[in-house]
Amino acid sequence: MDMSRTASSANVAQRTKVRYAILLLIFVITTFNYADRATLSVTGSAMRAEFGFDAIRMGYIFSAFSWAYVLSQLPAGWLLDRFGAR
Repeated sequence: MDMSRTASSANVAQRTKVRYAILLLIFVITTFNYADRATLSVTGSAMRAEFGFDAIRMGYIFSAFSWAYVLSQLPAGWLLDRFGAR
């Protein structure tokens, strides 16, 4: 019984560059996410004056990002359970 740990050339899959595209997409989305949150907090006072929002409405606008995270946790957990980490 030969229990060699080397893979034959027929069993080795070719590496693709898809992982770099996925990494680039994650980077771009994360950059937009942080920039959007930072920009909204900086422009909050100008938005409040321009549109006449009160403090409660501004609180709803600022918390919209947190609610998006909360609401996405359930489908993300289900997808992770279904498909796994890989």
